Amino acid sequence: MRSALRRVVHATLGQRLLLRPTKRVILLYHDLSTPEDAHFSPHYSTEPDRFSRHLDLLADRFQFVTLDEIVTDPAPSGGKPLAALTFDDGFRTVIERAMPILADRDVPFTLFANGNAVRDDRLDYLPQYQAPGRSTPDRVYLDAAEIAEMVRSGVQIGSHATSHAPLIGLTDKQLSDEISANKDYLEALAGRPVQHMALPYGKKHHYDRRALDRCFASGHRFVYSTNPCLFEARDVERYSQDPIPRIGLTNQSKQELLFLLNRPMFRSIDI
Repeated sequence: MRSALRRVVHATLGQRLLLRPTKRVILLYHDLSTPEDAHFSPHYSTEPDRFSRHLDLLADRFQFVTLDEIVTDPAPSGGKPLAALTFDDGFRTVIERAMPILADRDVPFTLFANGNAVRDDRLDYLPQYQAPGRSTPDRVYLDAAEIAEMVRSGVQIGSHATSHAPLIGLTDKQLSDEISANKDYLEALAGRPVQHMALPYGKKHHYDRRALDRCFASGHRFVYSTNPCLFEARDVERYSQDPIPRIGLTNQSKQELLFLLNRPMFRSIDI
């Protein structure tokens, strides 16, 4: 009986967007690739055609704004909830595949980059996440010149730590290497301040209070988690020392995407 009810609720929440216009959401993608690509992973990859369909659905239901706007602008939207797009890890497919799609739709986005990926074309993921394959001579991650090109095109750059290691339990030296050093490196590449930081992995068991305090003390004005929640303009003040939530997406269908967007309103219910 309970499983039947859960199926009904899932189906209902996947039919239409139920959010009030005051709601705001930050969406998280990583890589745009297909199963034929060497670095494709179901953990973080979105097929380009599916990404385009996501944007079409989202554009009908949301007003796209920049990351700065969604976390600072107190003005209400023009009748739709607000959405901002972000990409983590700095996959090269962001410039090759995502940027043309987003430019055609005039949708802004922010890239959260890791110094090791830019310098060494490598990130060491936790064992449960499939790392990019190395059976191709092509780069998997953006290089320094491509990051600079994106900045010139108007893309905002944020920090995602140097190595993508979870920030929980690190020593002061390790936190400095991951947080402050990456901020400095990206600021040198971008030629402008880096005020936004996305926590690697971003769940509560991947960081601690010491790491959060170091993120803010290092000069990041905003820090982001992967806690799949919505927020409103009035909520931003309470995020001055805590992470702002984002909803991660990969290859969801239309129904699955709508469910994920509606789901935070019913977090107290086991669905």
